Amino acid sequence: MAKGDGARSLYEGKRPNRTAKAFMRLWAWVGRRRFIRSRIVTLEFRGARTGEPHQTPLIVVRLDGERYVASMLGEGVAWVRGVRAADGRAVLFDGDREQVRLEEIPPERRAPLLKAFLQAAPGARPHMPVDRDAPVEAFEPMAAEYPVFRVTQGHVVRETGSMETEPVAAEPSPARDFEPFLEDVRSAPPDGGIVELIVLRPDREERRLATEVELDPAQGVVGDSWSARPSKSTPDGSPDPENQVTIMSIRVLAAIAPDHDRWPLAGDQVYVDADLSVENLPAGTRVALGTAILEISAKPHTGCAKFSERFGSDALRWINSPTGRELRMRGVNARIVRGGVVHVGDTLRKA
Repeated sequence: MAKGDGARSLYEGKRPNRTAKAFMRLWAWVGRRRFIRSRIVTLEFRGARTGEPHQTPLIVVRLDGERYVASMLGEGVAWVRGVRAADGRAVLFDGDREQVRLEEIPPERRAPLLKAFLQAAPGARPHMPVDRDAPVEAFEPMAAEYPVFRVTQGHVVRETGSMETEPVAAEPSPARDFEPFLEDVRSAPPDGGIVELIVLRPDREERRLATEVELDPAQGVVGDSWSARPSKSTPDGSPDPENQVTIMSIRVLAAIAPDHDRWPLAGDQVYVDADLSVENLPAGTRVALGTAILEISAKPHTGCAKFSERFGSDALRWINSPTGRELRMRGVNARIVRGGVVHVGDTLRKA
């Protein structure tokens, strides 16, 4: 058997066999937890056809202060198709969970990156037809066949048991034209959207990030102040069960707040990559959020003066426009039908 044949046989037709899948699961587990100092990370992406979340281990190469990932099997592999179909949206795990966008590098700029990748990733060497010590010029003929992506727009959510307090600021974001983002908002997954961020509101002017929360039909989101907030919508002024949980689209937030650290200022508890439109989730629709079951409320969730102060009056006009209301850009209210637990990384599914 020639050198490298064994490694290549694990990925016949660019698809991992049973042994390769076992190794991938192991290294994906290692990448998520950062037990050792290495270049291994875990990429979470959506299947290009199914939209289902998948994970695969990758090697991250750092060059000139930037991070890059590459496909050792070249074109046609599942994670490359998924990343392209999602316009580069993905999640990286390296002990922390980081929401990223992967920007594909054009072939004419890939050669030095592929050389650096091959030097850093021994497991890739049997799959690439150039020696790791070859000059950069030797990588140019193959560059079009091996996709390379730059990791951009990172936003870290710590995966620890503790929660980090996020003070509320009152700085409006710069005025922008939001219409170019409309197509992206409309193309959000209609089912199985991933929970990207969970925020607790212990008090009206306090935000805390959480990686998991309990949803209780009586208390609402445990640790949140909903249960202590009086409402004008109920006869006795008690908290309104129709807005126990508020959910907002991260695609809308990405348009109005490019700085992800400002997202908790929106004041919602759950932030998802999902289609929250009236057409997709009419009032009365039941959805599974983690192990809990929610029912979408008829009560509209609209922007207010505080939202305008934090994100700009133009953002408020956009989300409160007829199109914004149709798409529920400001988010959606829901009540808890069955209690359960939701984690960052869980999905929002129609029940």
